[in-house]
Amino acid sequence: MDADSNSNDSDDSKISELQNDETEAEQDEKTETVQLKLSNDNSNSTDDPADDAQHAVKDRTKRKYSILRRMPTMAGLTSSWWTAIQNFWMVTQHNIYHWLYPKHYLRSRGLSLLEIEELLMLCPLSTRQLCALMDEYLRLCDINVFDSAQNHEEMHDITMEEMMQTIYLRYNPWKERIQSLFTQDLKQYAADMDMVRDYVDDAMTVTFHDFCKCLSVFAEQTPKASKIRFAYKIFDIEDDGFISPQNAFDVLQSVVGDQFDDDQLNKIVHKTFETCSLNSNGNLEYQEFTSLVGVTDILSNF
Repeated sequence: MDADSNSNDSDDSKISELQNDETEAEQDEKTETVQLKLSNDNSNSTDDPADDAQHAVKDRTKRKYSILRRMPTMAGLTSSWWTAIQNFWMVTQHNIYHWLYPKHYLRSRGLSLLEIEELLMLCPLSTRQLCALMDEYLRLCDINVFDSAQNHEEMHDITMEEMMQTIYLRYNPWKERIQSLFTQDLKQYAADMDMVRDYVDDAMTVTFHDFCKCLSVFAEQTPKASKIRFAYKIFDIEDDGFISPQNAFDVLQSVVGDQFDDDQLNKIVHKTFETCSLNSNGNLEYQEFTSLVGVTDILSNF
């Protein structure tokens, strides 16, 4: 019994010694890890304050650019917003200039006071409307009114085809017919005033005065009689002094396009002509057209 107990005690002592050895080995390993980490930190740090400050600046710069790299969409959005604000401010300044000093703006673009007063007398336009037409005319002359570097650029004559690209007529369904009427009016005006019109490659040139006179027919202040006369000329495609059913059909077809078929358009035309007082030829003359326009919304959409 004594021998067995002694053997058990020796086994227990050996096991405890092994456990103690393992614990000491783990503690030694942790101590070495901590010392190694501390040595690395000491090697990266310096005693020079200038070097420490330089490292701090580099760290802040890295963090800054890492944030920007994570948010490229936000940076692009900020840039686009800033551009939009700048453009809005330029347009606002330009419009304020129009509102406060319209004649001064027109004079800065090459018009004399006499020319301004002549346009105001001949065209039912205000000075601010003349400023808006001046901006559009300069755009057709490839001059950017919002670029201060082009403030001293002189406007020049444009062709009739270029004039029809104005924002006021570009998408008009009667654009070709309106161009023909403008050409006729300018030729007649030149003949009445004994003027010689200029042509560029067989294309009639248009001055700023011509530009204002032509577009003034669409102004709100233009007398109703002038608008009715111009609308009548649009329908009178053959320029023979009256509107035939075929003329009305062609004009309506150019407006509605494929929304109605030919049968539907013919019914509309014939129904319209039946309700009007027609001459012996079955055509619509100016007096009948005037009475017809009085009960429709043609001029309100003109």
